[in-house]
Amino acid sequence: MSIAGSFQVIINSPLGDTEATLNLDVTGESVSGSIYSQDVLQNFSGGAVNGNEVSWEMDLTRPIPLHLICTATVKGNLISGVMRLGAFGDANFSGTRI
Repeated sequence: MSIAGSFQVIINSPLGDTEATLNLDVTGESVSGSIYSQDVLQNFSGGAVNGNEVSWEMDLTRPIPLHLICTATVKGNLISGVMRLGAFGDANFSGTRI
């Protein structure tokens, strides 16, 4: 099964749990997409796919400016991964395909 698709995820950050919708668009070994949470949509591009693993970086503008480095593994309809939040530490996330 492709890693492309939409996932409903829970992000467990040091500031509390947040629900989000993660969209992954795959072309060859490249990934782009978006994450939507708390009325904020943030797009990203330039990510990479290696088998069932995906990685990307993105710059948040709201609620605060923050550079995220993200990695995830997709197994069937499940996704799990880590968002590195710079000085704020790491946030684990997991969810299911929608």
